[in-house]
Amino acid sequence: MWLSNLSHVNIVLGTNMEKWLQKSRHVSAELRKSVPIALNLLQMDTQAGRVPYFQRYICIHSNNTPLIYAKTVMDQASHEHFFAQLKDLKDQFIGETMLYNDPLIKRSGFEYQVSSTPEGCYQTWARRSTFTKHQYKILLLEWFMPAMEQYPCSNP
Repeated sequence: MWLSNLSHVNIVLGTNMEKWLQKSRHVSAELRKSVPIALNLLQMDTQAGRVPYFQRYICIHSNNTPLIYAKTVMDQASHEHFFAQLKDLKDQFIGETMLYNDPLIKRSGFEYQVSSTPEGCYQTWARRSTFTKHQYKILLLEWFMPAMEQYPCSNP
């Protein structure tokens, strides 16, 4: 079950993890202040006639330690609108290359849940939000691995 307020979840969070979960911009840039990171593109595809039409899975890691898994989802109309930016995205950070460079793209509030990674390897904190430009939407789901707690985060 997704919750709109982190305080409604009855599990104690470490101070750093709580800040990471509430960080609304440039998680990757903030993380680079503490540790070298890389992005692995795990999967990116479209599925004609299906919803969701476009999906992209990535893993942000440091020295082969997973820190964040993320999934980006779009319907066909949104994919067509953002296609020029998406086709060259490959293993780049979507926030740095696309989402935060356009002042017309607005981010919704977060929803949270305790979750497992898509592979079921870790018990994690997950959050989701939607980026909107006009009627076009990008759903971003992020799973924060336990290793994130060791890295400081400035206020959200």
